[in-house]
Amino acid sequence: MVAIAQSGFLLLPFYPGSLACGNTFTCGLQSTGQAFCWGNDNSLGQLGTNAATGTIAPAPISGNGTYIKISAGFATACGIQNDLTGWCWGLNDQGQAGALNQSQPINSSLFTPTQIYGNDTWLEIAVGETFACGIKTNRSLFCWGNTYSGALGNGQLNSTVLVPQEIKIGGPNEAEIKWNKVACGWNFACAIATNGSLYCWGDNQYGQTGTGNQKQALTVPTLVPIPLAIYDPQTTWEDIFIGSASLFAFATLSDGTSWSWGDGTQGTLAIEDITVTIIPEQMLTAQSWNLIRGGQAQVLGISDSSQGFAWGTGNEGQLGVGLALNASVGPVKIDIPDPEGGNWSELCANTEQSCAIFKDEAYCWGSSASGLLGSPGGDTSFPRRVEGKGLWGVRPFSPPPAPPEPQPPPPSPKPTAPKPPPPSPPTNTTSGASVGEIVGAVVGGVAGVSVLLLGVMVWRRKRRQKRKALGNGSMNSNGGNAKPDAVLLWAAHSQDMESPRAALTSLIPPSLAPLEFDWSDVEVLKPLGAGSFGAVYLANINHTKMAVKVLVDADAVVAAAAVSRAGGTPSPPGDETRSADVSDKEKEGKCTVDTTSFGAAASSVPKAHIEKMLQEASLMATLQHPNVVHLLGFCISPPCLAVEYCPRGSLYEVLAQASTDSEGAKRLTWIRRLRMAQNVAAGLLHLHSRTPPILHRDVKSPNILVAADLTVKVADMGLSKLAEEVQGGSKVSTLGGGSNPRWLAPEILDGQKASMESDVFSFGVVLWELLTWKLPWSEENVWVVSSAVLRNERPDIPPLNQLPGFDKGISEAQEISVSKYIELMKRCWTQDPLQRPDFAVVAAELGELLREQSAKFSKG
Repeated sequence: MVAIAQSGFLLLPFYPGSLACGNTFTCGLQSTGQAFCWGNDNSLGQLGTNAATGTIAPAPISGNGTYIKISAGFATACGIQNDLTGWCWGLNDQGQAGALNQSQPINSSLFTPTQIYGNDTWLEIAVGETFACGIKTNRSLFCWGNTYSGALGNGQLNSTVLVPQEIKIGGPNEAEIKWNKVACGWNFACAIATNGSLYCWGDNQYGQTGTGNQKQALTVPTLVPIPLAIYDPQTTWEDIFIGSASLFAFATLSDGTSWSWGDGTQGTLAIEDITVTIIPEQMLTAQSWNLIRGGQAQVLGISDSSQGFAWGTGNEGQLGVGLALNASVGPVKIDIPDPEGGNWSELCANTEQSCAIFKDEAYCWGSSASGLLGSPGGDTSFPRRVEGKGLWGVRPFSPPPAPPEPQPPPPSPKPTAPKPPPPSPPTNTTSGASVGEIVGAVVGGVAGVSVLLLGVMVWRRKRRQKRKALGNGSMNSNGGNAKPDAVLLWAAHSQDMESPRAALTSLIPPSLAPLEFDWSDVEVLKPLGAGSFGAVYLANINHTKMAVKVLVDADAVVAAAAVSRAGGTPSPPGDETRSADVSDKEKEGKCTVDTTSFGAAASSVPKAHIEKMLQEASLMATLQHPNVVHLLGFCISPPCLAVEYCPRGSLYEVLAQASTDSEGAKRLTWIRRLRMAQNVAAGLLHLHSRTPPILHRDVKSPNILVAADLTVKVADMGLSKLAEEVQGGSKVSTLGGGSNPRWLAPEILDGQKASMESDVFSFGVVLWELLTWKLPWSEENVWVVSSAVLRNERPDIPPLNQLPGFDKGISEAQEISVSKYIELMKRCWTQDPLQRPDFAVVAAELGELLREQSAKFSKG
């Protein structure tokens, strides 16, 4: 999201901290910074108006200060004024307002805003039930008030602290942790450090600290690990969302995924099971979230498209969807108050009410019993405008940057033996790359990557000094023992052939020119594998990770595949790149490539095939769909494409992992598998809906990629046919290119041309893979498979009680869903092409199955 700094403020489409829903009152900030509160009850001073009675309409709080953020708990509110000083009002019987000296007697209520003790400046303040926490401008973390569950983070289960008390982590010799975010729930809290680590503490009987246990309480901040499903070690926690009445929490990671944990018995976590979870579980929502606000049984969220959603339980109408719902539901759009549409900017929720800012107006809904809706009238399940004039939502202040992390002094050197390199992450292979990461010739939308296109225009000639490092063809990540890489040697050699490149540049159509990059701008990180067209590498181009696919001739494919496979990477049977020319030494992973042949190889991709590659790239660049992998750039010499990198690899690898790993299996719920199948069908429907239709020709699980958030994307479209042309009928056709009979339609095996119907057949086999987590025809060689398919035989379908992924037993609703899924699968792979459904029908039926299962899940 783009933020424009102006006079110290950030101009954003949302205004975090501008609304606060307490248990017995509601407060909000207008664009001027003026704070207002409302509610029938002001006996505890929670409205801050210095009045003895409450008010239905918003009333300005006392004092002349203007505010940039506000937070509310049970009957206490705190805010940060424009000068960054902290102020609190309302109930203070346990010191939760933090406004008095330790030696002074506690005032049970503060009817006007009172400055937090110490005259300090603050970046964040969050209020829980009887305590509060905050982050000062020096990035130190403090808590105050009363707790019986360790919520002050000071190592004590029961304690009362009347003034802010600093929370520190680590011993005296460790670098002091600085903080970015803090959030408080009913009796627990969480905070994110400037290094992206997340810590939680306090009441934990529902696992709401997310630390992996369910003890009664954690009295000190405890690390919440990055979920095991996340592969990238650079991923960090980015934001934390907890409601003051909540026993659950939400957080987002730097990769854009959203996670939840704690008490989900009312459907608040938006995960598959309506239950308690003690570790972060990825939310099963189609949206990415900018803001999430939790109440007691309902949750509100603003998506990355600034749309408002609600989920959980709303028996008082607090979901804002036009109904009072006793059953939990998945995320549904909040009713838009204005038929002309608009964006949601802020939300808040508590026990029986919810509020929001929509187009600079404040709205509330739910129970009117306590006057918390800010307008006259009874209960409402639709957003109702809050009374009063003025624009709601203060424009957020731009906080000072975090100070640099202090670095501990380096230890004295000790003469020790060198340590072996750390093992690779379990889901990433070594230099012999996983076939699951082989990225196919992909399609994508140029419009969706406009920022990257600007970067591509300046890629060229930036790192020509790296050519020598790449020219030796070696992957140097493993030191001096790295094996030479055939394709990298060939690519480096092609850079020296300036005249062929100059002749080919004229072939580039104007529409593709901004996407061209120079090979010297490519920083190769590791090989990902070999395909029908050549080899694939993970690379940095302009500091962006991409998968770079190098198109070479048949001999170079074999050489590159031999080197890549030397590390023992598994490959689906029938996709083998081995030929009789691969030596025993190469098979042992010790191959030495004869570079004298690369001159001929470099010239063996003729001009006609470069033209064909550019035609395919032009076509890919016009396609844009969330379930089709994006094309990001191309290179002429050597001929290659840069495409979106999907770190989870292919669907083949994800399923293989699930079949042997409990954590992988846990992710592949039936709803998740339905969503994956629907993703693939939607991507293929997009290809088939073009005029003329685009055939994939090689639909199979290794050519379907899985993004970090488990979104599934179609890949390897187009290059299968291009590879056949480049290879000129070479015997290397078993490399792929629609040649693996495990997924091929019988008419293709019988020598007929590819068609939309043959793509549907192959997709039917992918449905079988999603159902069983197995490789089709895993016990047979490719010749037996071809004969079987031509005889109208198909892979065996296990009984329902033997299907994977249903460890708790298959429910009646799931049994019905699986049966419908199997019937659709059989229609897709029927022998007669004319009897197969098209992808419009397939995508619609899978979408209906997904909706049915989501509804069953939401109702528990």
